[in-house]
Amino acid sequence: MSNDTPQSDESAELRHRAEKRLKRLTTEVAGPGSSAQTQRLVHELQVHQIELEMQNEELRQSRAQVEATLARYTNLYDFAPVGYLTLSADGTIREVNLPGAHLLGLERAGVVGRRLRPFVSQDTRPVFDSWLNEIFATQTKQVCAVDLVKEGLPPLAVEIEATL
Repeated sequence: MSNDTPQSDESAELRHRAEKRLKRLTTEVAGPGSSAQTQRLVHELQVHQIELEMQNEELRQSRAQVEATLARYTNLYDFAPVGYLTLSADGTIREVNLPGAHLLGLERAGVVGRRLRPFVSQDTRPVFDSWLNEIFATQTKQVCAVDLVKEGLPPLAVEIEATL
């Protein structure tokens, strides 16, 4: 590969900013008697170092933004007033928020990885099975009404709405 390939606008701008910063930070590093090529290589290394430092700072800022967004999403998801579950095609629970776990009568850790079908009453399982198949087959919003069962409690009628 050749070093003569054109730089993208973004990398050219980064290089330009790095060179400006380098001019502010240093004077000539190489002393008298240094060859022009040595000075050029030192300059290139310094510019690359500053480019990496600038990219690192941009990555840190991006990471902080992503972490803040994740915290916000987690709070919205976990403390929503309704139960949310993420299911795989076979009905395995991939994610569940706190109200969703409460609806199923278990701690969140006890729900993830289990199938939702056993929580559905025997009488409404055919409706649930058809609904689950329909979601993944049509990839459209589907709604069904089933009864959830918890040990020692009467069945709880719920409406489930899902989109793929």
